[in-house]
Amino acid sequence: MLRRFLDFCIDFLRKKGCDFVNFPSPLDFSHSDGIFIQENDFLIIPSLNGEINADEFIGRCSDTECIRQAKSMHREALEEAKRWFSIASDFHFRLEEIYSRAMNFEKNDEILSQKLIEIKNILENSR
Repeated sequence: MLRRFLDFCIDFLRKKGCDFVNFPSPLDFSHSDGIFIQENDFLIIPSLNGEINADEFIGRCSDTECIRQAKSMHREALEEAKRWFSIASDFHFRLEEIYSRAMNFEKNDEILSQKLIEIKNILENSR
């Protein structure tokens, strides 16, 4: 989640044409471990526990443009999350539709009833 946030910040800053310095991860150069925004002297870097609190992040911004960008990034991230949940929901219902058509619920109920009778018989005979 943290890496996605930093990668999202980099993409956002590039789109906005901001000057920044990326600190790539030494283990995976395709991800970032931190970002320094030069025009605001603002550093985005994970805390020691590896978390970024969005409210704390926005609260640290002293520049109104920085606050506006942080809020915009937050809004865009929420919209993207909603979009992915919608896609996942759509796939879930498609899969459920396929499963429902392929499933023989009557046969399933019949087998369940038989197994319950068998269990009941075993329990009664073991007394």
